Amino acid sequence: MRLARLAKLAFLHSRTDSVAAKIVDVGAKHVAATLRAARASGAGLPIACSGSVLIHGYLGVKAPSNSLAVELSNADFRRCEDGIVGAAVLALHEAGVSRSKELRETLGAVFSQVKARR
Repeated sequence: MRLARLAKLAFLHSRTDSVAAKIVDVGAKHVAATLRAARASGAGLPIACSGSVLIHGYLGVKAPSNSLAVELSNADFRRCEDGIVGAAVLALHEAGVSRSKELRETLGAVFSQVKARR
């Protein structure tokens, strides 16, 4: 988590600093490869994208790198500001609970209530 906080510096300076540009470019290639793999195995399903580096970094820039731009143009991706519901659904699925729209909605409501109490 602490390393992710530094990521915004790389994005901020990527146009003027060659090291920052390289960090962002290499990361974009990894994100593109991940999207490509998800699309290949996802049977045309939407891809959920979450996490601050992805949402506010790679997907937040006006001109993503070429490799990432190609993958984004070919993918049905959905931005998820908070990935906690998806993570909980996956954890429950691994424990043998079947995934359903009702489960996602229930977890979403519970997490919204918890966040509201903060």
